[in-house]
Order: sequence, then C-alpha cells, then structure tokens
Amino acid sequence: MKKRTRVAALLLCALLCFAMTVSVAFIAAESGHACEGEHCHVCVELRACLSFIKSLSFIAAVVAALLSARYVIDPIIRRAVLDSAGPTLVSLKVKLSN
Repeated sequence: MKKRTRVAALLLCALLCFAMTVSVAFIAAESGHACEGEHCHVCVELRACLSFIKSLSFIAAVVAALLSARYVIDPIIRRAVLDSAGPTLVSLKVKLSN
C-alpha cells in the first residue's frame, strides 16, 4: 500500500505542475488579446487561471507554514516529554554488570 500511495502522490504532483504550467502559458499567450467586451470568453478563462494560481499558491503557503511549525514545535514537545519522564538508567549512565 505504501508504494501505491507514493505513486498516487507523484501523479498528483505531476498533474498539479502540468495544470500550473498550462495556466501560466495561457495567461502569457492571451494577455494582450483583443477583448470583445463585457462577456469575453478569453477574459473569463484568464480570471479562472488566475484564481487557480492564487488558490494553489495559498495552499502551498499554508502547507509550508504548517510543516515549519511542526519542525519548530516537535522538538519542544519531545524535550518536555523526556524531561517529565524522569531519570532512567540510560540517562543516569548506570553500568549494569554482575
């Protein structure tokens, strides 16, 4: 099951990268189009691409913030748990020999 999850994550990442690349390419190609007026189909697609890119960047920022918080908070919690557990033979470096 672990291999399946890894393959699924890789496919999802590739799909998101492809969608981001296509969105950016479409925005670059159609940025100077001749607008037809209020109901321009190209402008609607441009807004959809911009919305997709903004949403994806917001999600990436949230994930990065959560991961960085985890790496900051995790050692603090581990240290607190180890300190509250009390001394052990290993922490006291007791030699167990007969």
